[in-house]
Parts: sequence; C-alpha cells; structure tokens
Amino acid sequence: MQLKKLWLRSEIRVANELMSHVPLLRAEFLARHTDFIAGAFSRGVPIELPTLPDPSALTTRMEAWKMDGLQYRWSDAGILKERFREPKIRARYPTACALLERFGDHCGCAGYSVLERQAVITRHTGIENRDNEYLRIHVPLIVPPGDIFFEVEGTEIDWSDLWGFDNQLVHSAHNLTDHRRLVFLIDLRRDFLGLPDQPPFDPEREKNIPPFTRGALPRQLHEHQQQQVQQRLLRTVILD
Repeated sequence: MQLKKLWLRSEIRVANELMSHVPLLRAEFLARHTDFIAGAFSRGVPIELPTLPDPSALTTRMEAWKMDGLQYRWSDAGILKERFREPKIRARYPTACALLERFGDHCGCAGYSVLERQAVITRHTGIENRDNEYLRIHVPLIVPPGDIFFEVEGTEIDWSDLWGFDNQLVHSAHNLTDHRRLVFLIDLRRDFLGLPDQPPFDPEREKNIPPFTRGALPRQLHEHQQQQVQQRLLRTVILD
C-alpha cells in the first residue's frame, strides 16, 4: 500500500511560523549548550530505541541520537512529562516554551534533537504515536554541509528546509559529517494541521520493508530544490 511519507514546508500550515523562530531557538540552545559546536555536548541525553534487523545498515556509533526534551507525551502508556512548564526551563528556552504553550494539547513530543557527528540513528518507528495521531516535524537549526540525510522507507530527504513525516513508517537518520546536526522536533496533531488521517502502526508492514539502499528510490526534493532542477533544465533547453 502506497502511503504518504513526507510533507514539505508548503503542506504544513504552521511551517512558516515555526521557521520564523529559528534564530532564537538556535541561539537559546547554544547559550545553554556551550560545548555543542566543538565540545562533548555533555548535557545531551542519549535516546535508546529498539532497532530493526537490517544487514545493510551502516555502522552505528553509541549514543547517536541525543535530546534536550521539553515535552514527552505517550498517551497509550499514560505518560505526559511537561518539562517546559518548569521555571528554570522556561527561563532557559523562552521561545521553545512559548511555542509549546501556543500549541497546547495539539502537541505531542517536542524538544531539541541532536544527531551526533559520524553517526547513524538506525531504522525504527515511533512508539509514542502508534495510532498515528501526530505528524512529526523537523525544524532545521544547525545542519552541517556534506553527506547528511534522513530516509523514510528508502526515500531520502535533507534538512535544507522544514519537513514532517509519518513516524509510524520505518525511518533512519545519517550524519556522515564531522559536525553535529541540530533540529527542533515537534509532534502536532494531524487534525490541528488540517491533514488527513493515515493508518496506525502496522507491524506486518514494518517486517516487509526492504533494507535501505541509497539511491534505490528517487530523493524527495524541497520546493527550492525542485525550482533549481527546473531552472537547470530550462537553461539546458535554451542552450540546446
């Protein structure tokens, strides 16, 4: 069954609002984590997740994925942790906390997400969203140049713009550069975004997804990348 994997910036109605906060989101994070760029990122919390058996997976460093989380919502388990309501967190990250206040109950998990240098977050699915109520959105804050990408069921995308994805589909993240990647991760309810429902998690689908092979499927281009391709094609036609 063909399912939509990725939503681009123009398909997410709050995307421009989120992107308008990028400078402050980034600055407040770096003010707290002064060792992020060149140091050990000592306050980052490693995320442990079950990985799928995938013989084609690249070697994965320990602690590839780290978070500075602001809210954790796992409805099926009855868990709601709202760190963003703590006075010290609100003082530290006023912009991010204001966003979570603004979205209120429409927001699931949220926080700063770090992909370590020369590391791979191996293939997995999101346990907190099994009914597929939320769309997971990545807001790019610091994206190093070089070989760095995300894949959902074999379709690759980069972080040169905001996007969202169905995290009930198998996905992984790859940073083959010598610098850390930083995004602001936020889950928002599909109905709040005006998006149609997608099926809940399907363990049989997960089992039958083929191993990831780079380039096997067309890359998902952002709108600005699509425009660049069209311009190159137009120049080629004119020169011919």
